Amino acid sequence: LLVDLGTDLAPAISMAYEGRESDIMERKPRDPAIHKLVTWRLVSFAYLQIGMLQAIAGFYAYFTVLNGFGFQPNHLFGLDQHRIFNDARTPEKLRDGYYLWCMSEDFDNTCVYLPNFYYGSYVGHGLDIVYYSDEDFQAWKNNGEDYAKEAKQYLVEVAGDMELDLTMDMLQGDSTLTWEQFEASYWMSENDLDAGSMFSEMSRRTYHAINRRDLVLYPSRACFEEDFSEFYTDNDNIPPPFCDVDNSEHKPRTIEYGTVDENGREIGQRSLFPMQTRTRVEALGMSNSAYFISIIVVQWADLMICKTRVRSLFEQGMTNVFMNYALLFETILGAFLVYVPVANTVTGTRPLRFTWWTAAIPFSLMIYVYDEMRKGWTRKYTHGWLHRNTFW
Repeated sequence: LLVDLGTDLAPAISMAYEGRESDIMERKPRDPAIHKLVTWRLVSFAYLQIGMLQAIAGFYAYFTVLNGFGFQPNHLFGLDQHRIFNDARTPEKLRDGYYLWCMSEDFDNTCVYLPNFYYGSYVGHGLDIVYYSDEDFQAWKNNGEDYAKEAKQYLVEVAGDMELDLTMDMLQGDSTLTWEQFEASYWMSENDLDAGSMFSEMSRRTYHAINRRDLVLYPSRACFEEDFSEFYTDNDNIPPPFCDVDNSEHKPRTIEYGTVDENGREIGQRSLFPMQTRTRVEALGMSNSAYFISIIVVQWADLMICKTRVRSLFEQGMTNVFMNYALLFETILGAFLVYVPVANTVTGTRPLRFTWWTAAIPFSLMIYVYDEMRKGWTRKYTHGWLHRNTFW
């Protein structure tokens, strides 16, 4: 809707101010019985050629942003089939899907939603709030939703690989297992140096963005200093575990991969995953915004190639002042919708890094070069195959 009614409006109107094509007097008069306004050639050109390039540009920008947060494309398929990925309204999903754990390729890129299984308390700003309680644990055990069942099954599989005696029955609502017992005997987030720590094993299995040359592509990622605790507890929002709020130079980030503390704990194992709901909401908002901005970027080329049907843009020129202003206007409007807080609230957009604007530029250039080559070939071989099938 923003594209159609906002950024597209001025460029579309500007076409009415475009001057005649320089070769207009060299063409034969239009035959209304043959030369229709809308033809299959026009549909093919608009949707199957230029439209496909625009869609690819949008998806490329979308995946680029999510990749910066640690998501591989394989992680994304079916990730929100239970409508929990960015659900910031349902208390049960906020509590039992607090963290998303996505594993590396060695473990089939599996992603599961788990509660905030972390022993201890947040102490700061005059607060002393327990991260997770037995009441939360019992509620999770009683959760019969598919995402909770899948998470329990995965924990049982991990425990089996570690030769631990955790069973599915122990994670059901009628079992006597408590959070303290689960933490002390299986999860061990407080004692993750223990060889039997499922918390340590899960952290090791997560995706760390290491390529085949053992280069860490993303040592850390952005995180946010407030979670959504106030929506499902009586507490205020607090910084989630693994988000280095106090030591980050600018905006909060996770602890870099490879970091080891004074006790020998590999605290950088959780550099990308697990990912808290607030971060997932922001990541999705940014990726959607990047898709929107990429459409604006490819529209630059789209508008320019529509100035003529056969003549090169170099011959036609950019003398349409209204169109030039329209290109500037849609870019400024896009920036307004992305960077102004009020617009973020109303439209769900999020501020973007400048580099994310550039993701669609190669596709914009590709559209322009493709059309210039098409027009050049059409001018050289009049009535040839390309002319018959793409001249609109």
